[in-house]
Amino acid sequence: MTSRVFATHRQVTQDAHTRSAVQPDVRLVPLSKLRPSAQNARTHSKKQIRQIANSMAAFGWTYPILTDEDDNIIAGHGRLEAAKLLGFRELPVIVMTGLSEALKRALALADNKIATNAGYDRAMLAAELGKLAVLLPELDLSMEITGFEPAEIDSLLGDLSDPDLDPADAVPSPEQHAISTVGDLWELGANRLRCGDSLAPASYEKLVGSNLATMTIADAPYSRIAAA
Repeated sequence: MTSRVFATHRQVTQDAHTRSAVQPDVRLVPLSKLRPSAQNARTHSKKQIRQIANSMAAFGWTYPILTDEDDNIIAGHGRLEAAKLLGFRELPVIVMTGLSEALKRALALADNKIATNAGYDRAMLAAELGKLAVLLPELDLSMEITGFEPAEIDSLLGDLSDPDLDPADAVPSPEQHAISTVGDLWELGANRLRCGDSLAPASYEKLVGSNLATMTIADAPYSRIAAA
């Protein structure tokens, strides 16, 4: 059994070495010659293609498209669409020669899937985004070129916050005896706050009268409502 396992391992190693000996050829290829793969399982929304285009506009080509000898795309369909959006006529391409059809298909999947298997150190990522939030505007660049959505950035930057640094962020403990009672109404400048049942139409009539509120906020279990 041991000799069989060793022989199998040796054969796999030799096969991998043979495949790794394939030398890629980097060249510029007219966009019109590139043919998308009919087996491409990766999807790209218009929003993501725009993100790729924004990245290409900011950083240039950092990752060429992968094709076979016949200009069939193995990986890089999103970059192809982004290049069309930017009006490029020639694209940098790595031509993979000597790959079987099975290896081309496996590479197409691996190129996308292996990258998505990675994770993030949230604290380190938050710290990096915090620094870039200061540095990028100085270069007239938006945080959007990082590929992160504003809501994602806000959430991650929250990882850097220390509630001990700002006492105003501390949530006070509830009083033993309630001060407000149902029906109370506070005038807060242009805003109004009422203690009542937010499921009852009468509560809103008392709160805003015949006016229309710009925003209404209610807390669980629907004990207080506020309007602005």
